Amino acid sequence: MKKLFAFLLGLLFFVTSTAVPVQAAPKASTGISITVTKDVEGISDSTSFSVVVYKDNVKFKEGVISEVKPLVLSNLKSGTYKVEELAKDGYETVSITPPISVSVKGTYTFAVLNRKLDAPPPVTAFHYLALGDSIATGNSSRGTTTSYVTTFYNHLKTLYPAATMRNLAVDGDDASELLARLTTSTYEDEIIKADVITISIGGNNIMDAGENFFSSLNNVIAEENTVAFEADYPKIITAIRALNSDARIIVQTLYNPFNTIAISGYAGDPALQIETEGYISRVNAAINSFTDTKYTVVDIHKLFLESYAEKGLMGKITYFYPLIQLFRDPHPNQTGENLIGSKIIAAY
Repeated sequence: MKKLFAFLLGLLFFVTSTAVPVQAAPKASTGISITVTKDVEGISDSTSFSVVVYKDNVKFKEGVISEVKPLVLSNLKSGTYKVEELAKDGYETVSITPPISVSVKGTYTFAVLNRKLDAPPPVTAFHYLALGDSIATGNSSRGTTTSYVTTFYNHLKTLYPAATMRNLAVDGDDASELLARLTTSTYEDEIIKADVITISIGGNNIMDAGENFFSSLNNVIAEENTVAFEADYPKIITAIRALNSDARIIVQTLYNPFNTIAISGYAGDPALQIETEGYISRVNAAINSFTDTKYTVVDIHKLFLESYAEKGLMGKITYFYPLIQLFRDPHPNQTGENLIGSKIIAAY
């Protein structure tokens, strides 16, 4: 009886053992979890972001993450993994966890931090002030051109969309008259708020000496007006700097409207060019005398001389060579104004 009981007990144990085998513990997989947050504390949303996962610098997987749903990749093989986030309108990526070497089983975490761009960057205010004479207004006996002031201002607006401009140049002004205007409240207010100031002055100091339709030069007037310019011009710059020490000042040299070679109908111009140049060179010396690091001289005199006057082509860029000498006008035409504008833009 005891032997039978023992046999039946052993048989029961055998059946039980084979019917319910012991299960092995599950293997731990290797994976990564990619999470995202915004850098504004206490604010959460469900915005999704697209990411790309690379394994050993080779594209491995794409996916989508959000604050409430990370991207989890499982059963990964050993290697170095990194994450990149694709651009998202309205957000910028602040940081992403550097590449991670995956080898030991477990879950590795990449953290992505984004910044929400709630508003566009502030618009930078910028003010341009033009001072001077009719070269800056664009007015002449032949009508009105688009002056270099407008050309330069249009360029500034591409750099500073909110840029503003005030043109306080006055037809016929010489250096003494400009200097007197700088003491008025309108000019003072504009100078104070200016970021850049252009000046065209000196032409009327010399032009007043032109006689007989610019076929002769009154040397007494030319000398007096040149001496006045040499005295007044430094005061103009000093007065501007007393009101605004930071503004960029851009000044153009005074060009000589006479050709250096004779052309039909204007045989006496080479001699007049030499005579006039004696005064114009002194005006330009005064303009070039400043060493202020925010003071720039644009050498229009040299440009017009070498590219046009020495080739008998001043009529291409000014109104100084009409068919009838009676209508002579030293102002730049539209081509001349455009050249001045391009040189000022290049200098800026």
